[in-house]
Amino acid sequence: MSKSINWTRLAASLVLAAPLIWLLTAQAFSIAATKQSPKLAASALSSNGLALERIAFEQSLEGVVQEKGVPSPGKEAVRTALSAVQNDPLVPKAHIVLALSQLDESQRRKILDLANSANRRDLSLQGLVLQDAILDEDYDNSIATLDRILRVHPEYGGEFFPILVQALAQEETVATFATMLDGSSTWHKGFLEFAVRQSSVRPNLALLRPNITLVDEEFDRRLIEGLARDGDIIRAVGVLESVTEGRTGFEGPRVLGWSSDYPPFDWRFVDTAGFRAQTTADGEALEVSIRPGKGGIFAERAILEPSAPLTISITHEITPVERAKDVRLELICGSNGASLLDEQFSPAQTRFSLAQLPRDCQYLKLALRARAWSGRSKLDVLLKEVRME
Repeated sequence: MSKSINWTRLAASLVLAAPLIWLLTAQAFSIAATKQSPKLAASALSSNGLALERIAFEQSLEGVVQEKGVPSPGKEAVRTALSAVQNDPLVPKAHIVLALSQLDESQRRKILDLANSANRRDLSLQGLVLQDAILDEDYDNSIATLDRILRVHPEYGGEFFPILVQALAQEETVATFATMLDGSSTWHKGFLEFAVRQSSVRPNLALLRPNITLVDEEFDRRLIEGLARDGDIIRAVGVLESVTEGRTGFEGPRVLGWSSDYPPFDWRFVDTAGFRAQTTADGEALEVSIRPGKGGIFAERAILEPSAPLTISITHEITPVERAKDVRLELICGSNGASLLDEQFSPAQTRFSLAQLPRDCQYLKLALRARAWSGRSKLDVLLKEVRME
């Protein structure tokens, strides 16, 4: 079900983006003099670890070289970084410079682990930890690192949400996301709103949905509709049953009603200039208003697990009455898109019958359409009841 992550490409992207991240955060130093003129501050106080850290970081950006395809700071930057750490062990960017200078992977990670245990707020440091976690295909650590970054820097959601989406595409990460996405950070809801628009992770969002509480009806609506649009009807119905406490209403003869809460299993109505369908104030009927030159589908919904023979009866009022033939009902097999029925309304109560269904027709799409032709009068339709049996 899940797609594999191109870890090499992701890691390369992060490595190339690291200098940009460093530049974005290089101003975050606590001593004003150090921030304005680190070289002056260091010359005034040679043990000023913060000033030395800043100098080393700037030197690493200016003198970066490539070692086995990986950016590595120059020797001068390494010497300055070493001096910064000796004077102040809690300078994160100096640790980054030292870690990037190591060709021995175990030494590099040892330095990063030490720096990370002392400082979990520095963006560039967390970016480097994330890079290592991605290279190791360490899903839990990757997600935890991104959580730390986004808690401190929620403004970077646009850059990191795509990486989180690729992690969520792996089914084994669902439990980790279920624990993490508790609403304790502002990025949680924003990420879910971003993820529900990505077809690649909607199946896993369906697994995740029963274990999270910070979402709203709009999220559920997007998830259900997205899964159905992807052709994943079973999961879409599963989410619908979960969020509506088992209400599906697909079984047996019934009046369909005019609910539009969760399309496509409830109605979807048109709402455009000159062509609008809306329920009456009491919710018992549907009013459709069509100006000349406008038309198309004004209401549609899915019918799951249909059986044949099938009869649909519609009680209606159409004005002008002689234009009833300009209103039509179409039944489409949702599994393959085949049109099974396409007939016009009659002036009185209208009945449509379908004698048989294709074997592979998992569900039907019921579409109601109408047109007010140019040069003729406005068309008004009042649908009182749609009964299926």
